[in-house]
Formats: sequence, structure tokens, C-alpha cells
Amino acid sequence: MASGLPDYQKEIRPRYGGAQRQTDTVCVNPDLVTELLAITGKGMIYGGVVFLEPGASQVNSMVYLFVDGKWIGGMSFAKLNKYGINKPQVYPSFELKYDTVNHIYCCGISPGITFESSFQLKYFEWHGNNPSVIFDVYYTLIG
Repeated sequence: MASGLPDYQKEIRPRYGGAQRQTDTVCVNPDLVTELLAITGKGMIYGGVVFLEPGASQVNSMVYLFVDGKWIGGMSFAKLNKYGINKPQVYPSFELKYDTVNHIYCCGISPGITFESSFQLKYFEWHGNNPSVIFDVYYTLIG
């Protein structure tokens, strides 16, 4: 016989702390991986976006996500578009805007990514330019 609380009395999601926000604009250097954001502690990502100021083509540049020091995902804007990765929680990052005419590129960060010690957001500039990369991330720290 089953025991425990009936499903309707269980919490749907764990209780986390209040949402925090980090946002910034970073001018990145060509041919380098640049750290955009570093969060230390135990927590969860509520979601976020990374986008570029319109300029030159950045189709092969990419956003990398690291959880607890390990790479968990990152694809170029072109690959996100090519493979149709445009829904949250299918992949750690997903395409929101891919416009090669006006050079507008934006990807989202999937909600629900948990981390025990750290979360990092990095950007690799592939095309030899110095674009301004803007990020806006919402998260919570637990404990």
C-alpha cells in the first residue's frame, strides 16, 4: 500500500530564495573566450538572454554555459538556427533571434538549470570583431 502525502498536497516545485538579476554589457575581444558572468554558490537559473549590439555578422560566435566548472552547452548562433533549437529546456541555450541581414543575434538561457558551486556564462568571438555583448540573467541562490 502506498504511503506519504497525496499528490495534491505535495509542493509542485521546491522553495528557492528570491530572484536576483545580473545584467551588463561587455565589449569582447576577437578570437578569445570572454567571461560574461560568474555566480558562486548553490542555486538555480530562472532564465536569461544574451544578445549583441547590431553590427557585423556574428553567426559563428557562441555563448558557453558552465555549471560547477564543467561545460554544459554552447552552440554558435548559426548552429542553433540550423538545427532549430529555439525552445527553452531543450538545450541549455536556445535561439531567440537570428537575422543575418540586420546582424541581430540573441539566444536565451533555459530556466531550471541548477548548480552546486558555480554558474558561468562565457562568449567566444569567432569573427575577429569587438562586439558589445549584453546579458540579462535571473537566478536564485539557495542556502
